[in-house]
Order: sequence, then C-alpha cells, then structure tokens
Amino acid sequence: MDTKTAIKKHKTAVLFLLVLISAVFLAACGVVTPQEVPEKPEVKSITIGGKPVGIQDFAPGQTWQLSAAVVTTVPGGEADFTVVWKSENEKTATVDRTGLVVAAAPGITRISASAGGKEDSFELCLRGALSGIALLDKPAENEVFYTGEKKDFPYAPEPMLTDAFEVYAATSDQAVARVELNQTTGTLGVVAGLIKGDAVITVRIEKADAPAVTFSDTFIFKNGGEKPLRYDFDTYTEDMSYTARHGNAAITDSAAELPDGAASAKALTFTSSSENASEPGVEFAIHNSAKYGPAGNYRLSFKLKIISHSGGERLLVRLFDSDTEKADSAARKWELAGVFTAITDGATIDLPPQPAANRTFDKLFVGLDGIGKIDFVITDILWQRTPLTEITINNKPAGTIDLRTYANAAADEGKTDKIYRLGIANGGSDGNDYRALMRWSSDNDGVAAVDSNGFVTLKANGTAKITVGMVGTGL
Repeated sequence: MDTKTAIKKHKTAVLFLLVLISAVFLAACGVVTPQEVPEKPEVKSITIGGKPVGIQDFAPGQTWQLSAAVVTTVPGGEADFTVVWKSENEKTATVDRTGLVVAAAPGITRISASAGGKEDSFELCLRGALSGIALLDKPAENEVFYTGEKKDFPYAPEPMLTDAFEVYAATSDQAVARVELNQTTGTLGVVAGLIKGDAVITVRIEKADAPAVTFSDTFIFKNGGEKPLRYDFDTYTEDMSYTARHGNAAITDSAAELPDGAASAKALTFTSSSENASEPGVEFAIHNSAKYGPAGNYRLSFKLKIISHSGGERLLVRLFDSDTEKADSAARKWELAGVFTAITDGATIDLPPQPAANRTFDKLFVGLDGIGKIDFVITDILWQRTPLTEITINNKPAGTIDLRTYANAAADEGKTDKIYRLGIANGGSDGNDYRALMRWSSDNDGVAAVDSNGFVTLKANGTAKITVGMVGTGL
C-alpha cells in the first residue's frame, strides 16, 4: 500500500472517530436531533353524543348516557386527555364523570363536556306537570299604595317549564284596586283605586287542555286613598310662611312636646306673649298656589298639641280666600271654614281635612277663640286632594256634526280626520291622575266609537251616546 493511500485511510478513520465522539458528547449533554422530538397532541374539537332532542317530559330518575368524541392533532392523542362533565343546574339534572345524566326535577340546565381547552354543551329542558303559580315580589305586610299608583308583580308557573297554561287575575274590590294582567311579560299590574281599604288580589293558572287543573296565589293590596303631601318644615318658606299673632312662633328641631303619634320630629311652636290677647295664634300664608289650597284641589290637615291655655275655651281654625275679601267688612275676610274644637291642656287634636268642600283658600289661622293665652305645637301638616264627586266632559259638540266637512276642521277645535277628542274637566293633573280610572263607552259603535282616551271615531250618520264613568265609584 503506497503512502497516499495510507494517508487517505488514516484521515477517514480520524474523521469517523471525531463524528462518533461528537455524537457521544451531544447525547451525554441531552441534545437530540429534531427528528427525535415527539409531537405533543392538542385537542382540535370535542363533540357530545347521545344528546336528548327537544323538551323532555320529566320522569324521576330518568337517565341519558352521553359520550364525548375528542379529536386531537395527533392520531390516538385523545388518550392523553380527560373529559370533564358538568351540569350548571344540578337541581334539574346531574352528570357524572362517565357522562351519565340523571334527571332530578323539572327545569332547565346546561350540560357541558370539556377537554384540552375545548368545550361542547347543550341545554337540557325537563318539562313537569303544572303544580302551581307563584306571585313574586309581593307587597310587604305594611306596604301601602295610593290612588292612581300602579305596581307590577311578576308571576311564574310552577314548575317554570310546564304544560301549556292560561293565567287569570281578579280583585275582590274594583274600587280599591283593579288588575291588569300581561301574559306576554308575565306580570300582574295592580292599580290603586279611589277607595281606601284592602283588596284581595288573586292570580290563577290552569292547564290549557284541562281547565279543571287549576292553582292560585293571593296577596293583600292596601290602598291608603289619596296620597297626602307631607309638608316639609325644612323647606317651609318655599310654599308657606307664618306670622305669629300676639306671641312668638318658631320651627324647632325637637319640640319639647310633640303631638301624640307625630311622624315628624320638627314642629312649629307657638307661645302667647300676653294673658289678655285677642285671638292669639299663628297665621299661615300659602305661596304655592299651583300645588296647594288656592287651586281648590287640596284640603289641609295637621296635628296640634295644646301645651297650656287660659281664657278662651275653644281652638279656632279659619281659612281665608283673598278673592272673596269684602272691603266693607273686615270680619267677612275669614268667611270659608270655621273649625271650633274644645281645648284640654296636654291633648292632641287631629284636625280633619279642611275645607270640607272644593273651596279655595290662601291663608290659614290657628289660635285661641277669644281673649286669653295659648301655647301649642303643630306638626305633620298634610295636604290631601279633595275627593272627586262628579265627572264633567270637556269639548262636547254643540250640535250635529257634519261628516262631509268634518275632516277639514282645524286641529285646535279638537277635531282631526274624523276623530273627535273629548276630555275630562276634572280628571286631575297633579300626579294622582283620575283619568287612569275613567272608562269610556258608546251605545252605538256603528255611528261613533270611543277609545280609552276619550277619542271618538265618527263612522256613519246617526246618533250615539258617549258616556264616561269611574271605576268603583258610581260616578
């Protein structure tokens, strides 16, 4: 073997040896070639099998065996993942680790299966036989509503998912409370009527195809009548001001002696300055004529406690209307209501709403009837709207309406496109609107029909009588 061949073989051997040493060294250091790294499987999707289709009729203990098909990026990789099963509402149905679902009660739950960050789910609906109805958010025991106020009470069938049903509502006294059922929203609206008292409100549910299967729920609805406006002593001078006559008057945070049953800790205290004054007391001037007495819609009441007195034997309460003042006789200024109450030291007097009739006034005097001395405390001044005693229709047509020209009448005459607008003169505009309690009717809808707002649609020649009444009053 010549020298060149020997050298070539030697170089090859050395190169092989170096490659072998490098491989051993790299292996010892934990380094492997890319071809030796196994691919880590990831979940591409998970699909639940065996899902019940549609609404299921509930049967206690009923089961459904579900399965979960997991697809991974590497064939056979699903073995590396554990499927986790879950029921959102275990009161309706449970599911174990094998996917076995067990029915517990009528209702709705969502069953899910998850693995490797992927999830599939479905809604399980179990329908039960109708077993009742529940009124939600019933009034508290002492909760009171006032004329015209409305509250909606949600209701729900029991169970929530049940047979087809119909719901009905009733009141024991339409004058105290009337009901408005809305089956679309699942609410029972109750409107307080004109009459103060209690009404039993009933909501009834029955199976649509078997009316004999019926259930009900009830509650007491308390109507406090017309809601009084409680006079706030903190903002006293905004609506009323007072002047002491033959004495001193002041509003105090905590009067020494409050009337029995007073709701407010603030009071107006009057103390006479003389033993021989003529009609000592307090005169109130009413400034907010749109809100209080001068509008003729409200009556006034208050609590008063007699601390001490001498001389006159009666409490004098007089109302004065400036519009009726007579220049020829100062005494006739106070010509509306005179309320005389016997005086007993330490006694609480509940002044009934004054005046008794719909009469306006803009001044009020409270004091001693006669010559003497009186000290008293006033609190809980309330304004209450005068009850409606009659209904008057506005905008009545003066005579026969000509249909041929009616459509061209001016809108400000209350007529547009053969619609005649009637109204209520005394329907109320102060928050407790009587108009919600009005019921319009026509005795001949073929000639003229009227809607709930008093809009009359003229249809044909003839005569129709339009009537309006108020729920539960006979008006």
